[in-house]
Amino acid sequence: SVLPTTAYAGNDQNLCNVTATTLAGNTPTVGTGVWSVISGSATITTPSFAMSDITGLVVGTSAVLRWTITNGTCYSTDEVIITINALPTYSIEVISGMDSICGIPGTSEIVLNVTGTLPCTFSLSNGQQSYWFTQTEASHVYQIEINKPLTEYWISLLTDANNCSADTSGNLVTIYGFQPVIADAQTPVEICGNTATLQATPVTIGTNWWTAPLGITFLTSPEITNAQISASQYITYQIIWNVKNGACTDSESVYITFYHEPLQPDAGIDITLIDQASVQLNATTPQYGIGIWSIVSGNGTFNNLNEPQTTVSNFQEGENIFRWTVVNGTCFSLFDDVKIIFTNLFIPEGFSPNSDGLNDYFEITGIEFYPKSEFIVFNRWGIEVYNKIGYDNTWDGKSMNNKVLPEDTYFYILKLDGKNSRKGYIILKR
Repeated sequence: SVLPTTAYAGNDQNLCNVTATTLAGNTPTVGTGVWSVISGSATITTPSFAMSDITGLVVGTSAVLRWTITNGTCYSTDEVIITINALPTYSIEVISGMDSICGIPGTSEIVLNVTGTLPCTFSLSNGQQSYWFTQTEASHVYQIEINKPLTEYWISLLTDANNCSADTSGNLVTIYGFQPVIADAQTPVEICGNTATLQATPVTIGTNWWTAPLGITFLTSPEITNAQISASQYITYQIIWNVKNGACTDSESVYITFYHEPLQPDAGIDITLIDQASVQLNATTPQYGIGIWSIVSGNGTFNNLNEPQTTVSNFQEGENIFRWTVVNGTCFSLFDDVKIIFTNLFIPEGFSPNSDGLNDYFEITGIEFYPKSEFIVFNRWGIEVYNKIGYDNTWDGKSMNNKVLPEDTYFYILKLDGKNSRKGYIILKR
């Protein structure tokens, strides 16, 4: 027999998402041809036709078909592989937390997940520009530009290594961009009392509000710049001014110390000292704030300026006034004064009232500091011969009825005030 025409089944076909195609065998000039299925799923419409249609192909599989040309006992064969590839699929999504960004222009991140034969090429568009990428892995993260308050991105074309293109309808991502905001609070840091008015600058875009810890109560809305608050304790609190514009946030803290108004202090009772170098003061201990001693008039040295029961010494002769002042933060200070009368009292043992200009009067040094004193003189028989309330160093040796008293030794009682007195004798010699 004559040799048949050499069989040619056509080029292998790499198809996308179809179930039918047309074969491309050669038409024999010697002999007759016939198609047969060697493997896979396929139905040949006209087996004896070199360019027959085939159906029944399965996406994601391959079918091998053989073209055989026979002439008598002689034959020639060739095979073709028909591969049906599934279309690639993809998903595009914004990285968690990146669907809103702070700052325009700025950058966000999206992830592209692809199923199909890699590498794939795709075009990423935002309506103004398109960017071409080649992806060699199933999932990849891309940085994208955000240049307006609302930016949309989508895939406009995606083709895998089999030259199969994905359906790119839908799957749109939206990213929001926001202008930054700055928190600015100017609240005073020290308050006398338990209420305060906060101060801050409002934002022109976005929202703003105050936050405060436990112990602070808002008397007005916390969303206004000059919100009013009250404190349950007289301590320092951290108050926060918050501003927000979408993904843009900022805050500023202010620390406010609340002070209780001091209570009226008591510096203690006035004291009269006679020949006593020091004395303990007895002011009240402040319930709120601290106390401090100071000198209003006279002189004195305090053992501890901040101790309410401190010791004071080094007095000035006569009246010394000391002040106990209580202060607490920015509150007005309150004070009280105590008077210390200090004398080195000297009572002479005699005098000579003879009108010679020397010792004519019985003069007691320091008596001027006791305007309510009482000076009483007795003779040796206990008879009162002289009495003067508010003694002023004017006894000239005469009795109360203005009679000249004889030379003798007399006895006296000097009552300085309700607590202190002195007793002794006086030699009257003319």
